Amino acid sequence: MKKLYLVFSLALFSLNLFAQSISLPFVEDFESGQNGWTAGGTNNTWTFGTPNKLGLSSAPSGSNAWVLGGLTGSHNNNEDSFVQSPEYDFTAFTNAKVSATVAYNLEACCDGVTLQYSIDAGSNWTTVNASSNSINWYDDEWNGSTNGTRVVSSNVSELAGESSVMFRFYFDSDGSVIRDGFVLDDFTLSEYPEEDLSTISLDLLSGRYFSNNEEISAVVYNAGSNA
Repeated sequence: MKKLYLVFSLALFSLNLFAQSISLPFVEDFESGQNGWTAGGTNNTWTFGTPNKLGLSSAPSGSNAWVLGGLTGSHNNNEDSFVQSPEYDFTAFTNAKVSATVAYNLEACCDGVTLQYSIDAGSNWTTVNASSNSINWYDDEWNGSTNGTRVVSSNVSELAGESSVMFRFYFDSDGSVIRDGFVLDDFTLSEYPEEDLSTISLDLLSGRYFSNNEEISAVVYNAGSNA
């Protein structure tokens, strides 16, 4: 029994040994390299470098990004691929938020990208779904076209307190129609504030132009953790 207990303890230790302790907010902009991110899967076309497509001649920030379909080409048919993060230590989180800058052009009906996480070193993966305070998140998967870059974010507070968390951007395509692909940059992990108010619209109630004193109608949105 002592030997079995020792082996089990070592297995738990090795699972958490390589999880990165991160300061919040944590931003991976890939400017210093891949930093533990890897790509894989079937017919994989994820490439690291400077994209030259989707209206971009550089990464959304700096020079480097992860690009589905190669830096200048298109993704494959019947592709089942991913780009995957290293392990991160979430024990410092209370309300966790994940965000990234993306651009994509994918067949709207049949191809798409989702974000997934694993808390058991990649043995099982769970899709990150939209939450009440998500921004530009998918209902089913990211597909269609962004016509430029956009920031996406969602609540992953269920991961707060976990000692080892991995993420992957997972892509699958059918057997026909290939397009430019997907660009990933500025992967960010941060805490949701309880209140995070953003103005959605301002409408002038009395005429077309502002004078010194005017009544307005404002619509604000709380993207905080208690939304």
